[in-house]
Amino acid sequence: MVALITLLASCLSNYETGIDHFNNNEYEEALTYLQKVETTDEKYELAQNKIKEIDSILTRNSVENARLDSIERAEAIQKELTRFKNQLKGEIESTNSFDGSTYRNSVTSVQMEIVLFGAWAKIINDAEKHSDKEINQLGKTLKRKVISIQKAEFPKLRKNYSEVLSQKLWTENIKVKTKGRGHSVLEFEGAIFANNKNKQDTQQTLSEALGLLRFKQVNYKWYKYDDEYTYYTLRTKADYEMVDFQN
Repeated sequence: MVALITLLASCLSNYETGIDHFNNNEYEEALTYLQKVETTDEKYELAQNKIKEIDSILTRNSVENARLDSIERAEAIQKELTRFKNQLKGEIESTNSFDGSTYRNSVTSVQMEIVLFGAWAKIINDAEKHSDKEINQLGKTLKRKVISIQKAEFPKLRKNYSEVLSQKLWTENIKVKTKGRGHSVLEFEGAIFANNKNKQDTQQTLSEALGLLRFKQVNYKWYKYDDEYTYYTLRTKADYEMVDFQN
């Protein structure tokens, strides 16, 4: 008899505790206690009805939360679309007033213009792969403008690079100049290049910069009329191709 009274008291406590949680909108906790109410308890039917009510509330809450999450994701996507479109429009506008002369007269300045080309290429690549049609079109517009700039700028950069090197190497009695279409051939002239190792060392030292500037050939002469000069052929991209520092 004592055991039965204790059990009934326990069941009643579970129901009341569950209701307290329910009234405080603590539905998960309310379920935990209401599900403990035994079938023999007089509150069992009430507990079951309340459980159904809680299940309905939780379902509605779940649907509402999913709806709100969906709205939030959609807003985030739209915000990112707007940001990217504005960025593309800004970059397109910047190409209209682009002044390559600011990237001259030092190796660092010359390289910084190529870094800018690389940044544009990354934006263009992202736009081309995007699912939004307007972004695709903006990317194509930017690409056309960047290609036009690169075709005009790379020859100027190569020429200016040779002038910078010429100034630096003047004290070493080394002359540097460009020749060929689009200043695509870089030529060194100096007695130091009578030594083959000096040619090789110079080529290795400058190889990265020569590749970035898309030179097609490098000549090494030890005097002006050296007809048997050494030359290196470089396999570099065409000036119109996008800059990709990964390849």
